[in-house]
Amino acid sequence: MSKKTITIIGAGFSGLMTAIHLIISKRKDIEIVVVSPQECFTKGIAYNTYSKHHLLNVVVGKMSCFPEQPEHFLEWLSQKEPYHQLDKSLLATVFAPRELYGKYLEETWHNTIKNYKPDNLKIIHQKVSDISYLPEKQQYHFFTTDNQSFTTDYIVLATGNELPKNPTILNHHFFKNNHYFQNPWAYESVEGVEKLESILLIGNGLTMVDAVLGLQENNFQGKIYSLSPNGFQILPHRHNGVPYHQMLPEIQPPYSITKLFSIFRKHITFVRQFGISAEPVIDSVRSISQKIWQELSLFDKQIFIRHARHLWGVARHRLPTYIHDKIQDLQRNQYLQILKGKLLNLEEESPQKIKVSYWDRKKKKENYIWVNRVINCTGPNTDISQSNNLLIQNLYQKKIIQTDDLKLGIRTDIHGAIYQDNNEINHRFFTLGSLLKGMLWESTAVPELRVQAKNLAQFMLETIDKDLS
Repeated sequence: MSKKTITIIGAGFSGLMTAIHLIISKRKDIEIVVVSPQECFTKGIAYNTYSKHHLLNVVVGKMSCFPEQPEHFLEWLSQKEPYHQLDKSLLATVFAPRELYGKYLEETWHNTIKNYKPDNLKIIHQKVSDISYLPEKQQYHFFTTDNQSFTTDYIVLATGNELPKNPTILNHHFFKNNHYFQNPWAYESVEGVEKLESILLIGNGLTMVDAVLGLQENNFQGKIYSLSPNGFQILPHRHNGVPYHQMLPEIQPPYSITKLFSIFRKHITFVRQFGISAEPVIDSVRSISQKIWQELSLFDKQIFIRHARHLWGVARHRLPTYIHDKIQDLQRNQYLQILKGKLLNLEEESPQKIKVSYWDRKKKKENYIWVNRVINCTGPNTDISQSNNLLIQNLYQKKIIQTDDLKLGIRTDIHGAIYQDNNEINHRFFTLGSLLKGMLWESTAVPELRVQAKNLAQFMLETIDKDLS
């Protein structure tokens, strides 16, 4: 019997779960190849964190990696020290360490291998550097960074989050400086800081909070500056998991951004008069947010990006209350100073003395601070035309992939199949996860990714059935 090879590039959450669903299918007419560096295998960037203080932003009860087994993670965690001491109903509301979730994924993978004993699985612990299409065979040839090459029938691009994009400043040569860290998720960014006096974090989101916690854990005693156009606006979870059913019936197609703004504003105003935050209102639409996004016009999406993207992010991406309290305490104690403005330039005036020039939105003038280190915490770059990933660069230059209309990821159909440069859909090359942000908007959190992985695995098997028939 002829077999088809599916190669999954990347083994963070999305790639790993796609592979698991393919293994669970017990199909003997496929070969499954997973390509990922050893250090990222089963964890990716998100769950390969350097700090035990980096927490999930979703509660335990909603973090199962299997959509059909909603309590899978809860059951797993309830058997671990010290969590077995908590009642499950309470444990379900806990924000667990991301490091622990990485161990959960790793154990889920090993249990899958143990239980299904797949003889059609191959693991390659390398990075993929390039891919070429072989039209005469309708196959792909991919190359790894150690100069190996392989052939495959189908590809799943699951490379996950990119590094942050370097900010636009006058002195772009600064980014080669040893005291600048583009990767805020690497331990090196917070290492060796005991004797430093001051550090600049570019960005005021969840990544900035992770960096602050990492610096504290590494005994940084100096001053942290955090700079972004909007200042610090992250909110704590106040009514997490509280159901709100009154708005959803009003949200009906055809969708328009003006109508949606009006409905959201009405319901947020309504709940606030009872001392309830906007959190349950925003969460109530999560089940249909992707559907709404797909049916909005490009013009409406652009309006949302321009006027509401930041507000949506503030409302959706919140902190566990005690972490939020800690950040507030650090501000009150002058350990952390929030700057609201636009970064203009970075210059090293002497070894470990960096002049930071920024437009101060509060004082409406150019201002300066001096720091010893700069960490980029602006969040993952989404524009694949400016990717730091060699594979993404090569695929984009070859026009094997193209940006979506908003430059938030890769242009695909509803199944994650990529559009080729001739605008035809390629049902042999798929992607999922954060690379689908422009197509789905909500495409970075486990509740969405676990469904994507299962659906993609099923769709690929159906596609293979058609190809083999």
